This record gives sequence, C-alpha cells and structure tokens, in this order.
Amino acid sequence: MIPMQKKKKAIEKALKLTLAEKMPKIPYMIYHHTSKSNEYLQFVDYVNWAIFRRWEREDLRSYDLIKDAVKSEFDIFRSGERFYYQEKRRYKN
Repeated sequence: MIPMQKKKKAIEKALKLTLAEKMPKIPYMIYHHTSKSNEYLQFVDYVNWAIFRRWEREDLRSYDLIKDAVKSEFDIFRSGERFYYQEKRRYKN
C-alpha cells in the first residue's frame, strides 16, 4: 500500500515553506481534491499519465490522442541527474 497520507503531508509542508518564503503575510488555504471530484482534474491527470507512458514505456497509444494539444514538453531528467529536496537543504543523488 502506498503511504498517500505521508506523501500528502510532505508535499503540504514543502508548499507551506515555499509560500511562507515567497508570499509572507498573504493568507491562503490548501485543498486536496481527488481527481474524481472534478472533470478538469481528471483531464489533467489523464494528460500527465499519457505523457508519462510515452516517456517511461515508449507507449504512444494515449499520447497520440492528445499530442496535437501539447504545446511543449521539458524532460526534467535530460541531464541524467536527480535532485531531492528536504527541509530547505539540497541533496544530490
């Protein structure tokens, strides 16, 4: 089982740290919606999944359905390096 609650809390913590640094004194609220609760989230989820399948498994079936709507893509792992962030410190793997 994937520890979703743990991941959600880690993402929320990183988001709060960033917002506190970039937008001090501006009130905000964070909501966690499931993609099934909103058709726009379902759409974005599908597009991300189709692009993932293209890059990760070279499966173009779903990507071919959306490729005309994709303006650009950026391969974040192009350099072959991965960076991990934790509590404002940078770790390189």
